[in-house]
Amino acid sequence: MLLDPRFQDPKDAGQGAVSAIDRNQNSMFRISWWNLVGPISLAVLAYSGQLGASPILNWMPINVTVLASSVVLICFIASFIINKFINPFILVALFMWVLLLLPAIWYVPGTYSSEKIFLIGTLMLLCLVAPFELLRLSLQRVAFLWSLVIIAILTGLLALTDGAAAAARVGLASETLILEGANTISTARIIGTGALILIAYSLQTYGSKLRKMLILTSGLILVLIMVFTGSRGPSAAIITGLLVFTLFSLTLERKRARSVFLLVIVSGLAVYYYGFQDNISNDRAFAWLFGERDTSTQARERLWETAAEFTLNSPSGSGWGGFSTIAGVPTSLQYPHNLFLELYVETGWLIATFVILVIGVSLVVLWRKSADPTVAIIFALAIFAVSNSLVSGDINDNRILWMLIAVGLLSNRFPSSLGGRGRKSIDLEFRATGSTN
Repeated sequence: MLLDPRFQDPKDAGQGAVSAIDRNQNSMFRISWWNLVGPISLAVLAYSGQLGASPILNWMPINVTVLASSVVLICFIASFIINKFINPFILVALFMWVLLLLPAIWYVPGTYSSEKIFLIGTLMLLCLVAPFELLRLSLQRVAFLWSLVIIAILTGLLALTDGAAAAARVGLASETLILEGANTISTARIIGTGALILIAYSLQTYGSKLRKMLILTSGLILVLIMVFTGSRGPSAAIITGLLVFTLFSLTLERKRARSVFLLVIVSGLAVYYYGFQDNISNDRAFAWLFGERDTSTQARERLWETAAEFTLNSPSGSGWGGFSTIAGVPTSLQYPHNLFLELYVETGWLIATFVILVIGVSLVVLWRKSADPTVAIIFALAIFAVSNSLVSGDINDNRILWMLIAVGLLSNRFPSSLGGRGRKSIDLEFRATGSTN
């Protein structure tokens, strides 16, 4: 297949069409081990803390996070040495990382803050820079997304078979499903990630109707399992991610009305199902849709109000780990469960605003490049990750967000439109399209 100039690798520029075509006709043979192992390891790294404590990977004799990050680092270095090219927008990611290290100068001493700074200086750096080499190619992004799906399916199966017992062992309601070694939020995040990828895939692919229905059904089953974790944040995040994807993704331009209709029908069935269920997990997952607020929601709202008030009076921030020292915040609460507020409280106005701008720009770039089906799914996944970060976890609990933000910065070199050929062939299939983007 002839190489479309828009798909040409930057390092091929100026070397002539024949050279580029010859190299891309043999692209499947040029794929080196790091081009698959690296993306797979990135997917594992995104949720390695939970996976390492679960039956999925707790049998391994080495810490899963250490192993995954080591493999990612080796693959990144190998790819960089061989390719001798890297997207210049990596400098934006590095500059943001340096800014995030600055609050370590005036941090609040403590075990949590020390660990937080260490993780920002190591794993966050890896999550920000590794995608510039390991998610640069189409096949790499395919491997990354399908790895996340497989992880989600395994997590869902374990939650179904042992989730209730695992929940009972940690004192949760017997109707709740969790992954052994994880909490309800992280279990729901993992499963929701796979569900979102599958549903988004089914909405935009042009394959057989049977295959699309099977993929959509698989995604909906994962959503159902996610609901039974009782976690509200991921439930709200997957609705937000699918809604934004359906309304704005460029890959759905010709199918938007049908996709919106399908999403409305599925959502209506979910609400109808919820109305006839008397289940604690369902109540926790969906009650917010009807304006109900439990003690957990009210506690988060108080934390956010306190964080916002502190931010208005502290332009320079408290330094990493300073949130728990704010008057009125229990010392056991280490962060405000909102990434943006955490940044403003602990890093100050300037750094927080810059980081949020980078996140926003990355999302916009992903949207502009979402005529590519794979980038469209990554765009939806990034919306899902940002939504999750605004209701739970701290800066280091959102590794997948930093990976996706890096893909957004990287995707400025992707084609803005794939034309007819791109719309008719889904990028999530392992096929030799000849694209090096």
